[in-house]
Amino acid sequence: MKTFKFLSNNNNINYDGEWSQKAIRIVANYVSTRFTSGQRVITQDADYVIAETIYNQGELSRAVVKVYPTRDTNMTVTYWISMGRVTPFITNHSIDYRAEN
Repeated sequence: MKTFKFLSNNNNINYDGEWSQKAIRIVANYVSTRFTSGQRVITQDADYVIAETIYNQGELSRAVVKVYPTRDTNMTVTYWISMGRVTPFITNHSIDYRAEN
């Protein structure tokens, strides 16, 4: 199994990797500062985009964050994040590879 920065210890249940934690922080910042959907945060190793937000009874209930690594431009990691009582948490992820041009 290839090691990815969004997982720690190759355990796909534990989202303690750098990309995962940053995606969670972006959603938390979205809630506290009211970013618009499509908000982009650029770091040294990846671009993070809030691609979709879902509301329930006027409050954010879920968000989709896409991560575009700068070192592998053909890969996209998508996180589905739900709002918890205290902090957002990741419920699922996917990894998509695009064919090289």
